[in-house]
Amino acid sequence: MVDSKTIYEAVDEAVISSLASMGFINAKAEEANWTEIKEAMAYKIKVLMPFLDEIVVIMPRSLALEIVGNIFGDAFNPDNTSLVADGLAEYLNVMAGAVFQKATPKMLFELGIPQAVTLDKINLAGHEMQTYVTTNNQVMCVAHKLKNFKPKN
Repeated sequence: MVDSKTIYEAVDEAVISSLASMGFINAKAEEANWTEIKEAMAYKIKVLMPFLDEIVVIMPRSLALEIVGNIFGDAFNPDNTSLVADGLAEYLNVMAGAVFQKATPKMLFELGIPQAVTLDKINLAGHEMQTYVTTNNQVMCVAHKLKNFKPKN
């Protein structure tokens, strides 16, 4: 079994390091009110192995555009919705992969395809909510049910 402390630390490290490496954005784990995120965008990725679950990332559109803009550089056009979707999907894939590399380094993991979701159509009941605040005070939330999971053999 992987304990909740290991999971929380892995999520914190994965979020902070992926924001820095992909988006050139500094952030820290900090309690914040994620329900007040303006123009919230949400993406989820299914965890298929070593157990079934999902990871959901919720952030303001402005932070999403900043991340994607830094990923694509000069080629970025914020009006190109498919480019924004592709960039956020890539960010979520890298971040979720980093969670499992840190939490379960000797275990195989499999992730689904990241998908955009609307907050009114996703049930976050029972999810652990970990929040992050960037240096320019934007709040990002990662929702998951990963605590104390028992991997499949």
